[in-house]
Amino acid sequence: MEIIFIEDVKNIGRRGEIKNVADGFARNFLLPRKLAIGATLELKTKLQKENQNRIQERDEQVRAMEKLALSLKGLSLSFTEKANKEGTLFKSISKKMIADQINEKINLGIKSDGVVLDAPIKNVGSFPINVLFNKKSYPISVQVNK
Repeated sequence: MEIIFIEDVKNIGRRGEIKNVADGFARNFLLPRKLAIGATLELKTKLQKENQNRIQERDEQVRAMEKLALSLKGLSLSFTEKANKEGTLFKSISKKMIADQINEKINLGIKSDGVVLDAPIKNVGSFPINVLFNKKSYPISVQVNK
């Protein structure tokens, strides 16, 4: 029997998926528990249209995020922290601080693990850093002043 899953069923099918299953399994398990419905031609075409719309929306979101991500290129961040006479900071600049400032300027939802930094920044100066977003690396610059 051909069915359309309404809910995810572990190891069997995902929501919106069309599958052939045993008649007894469909009649005795999936249909009574409202986990699936019988697949008619009308429902199949409706599901295909919904899937196409979902794919289009996802593609548009990806394109919009890529445009935002391009604004990461060449981004310059500035931090002002207390430092001693030699330029060593009393409080280091961490990945989280960098990610938070990027998200303030450009709302991309970058997490601290997306900031490529071997160790926290502990000195005054300018530092080139890479930020990973959507599996791509973007160079930014971090300026630390006292």
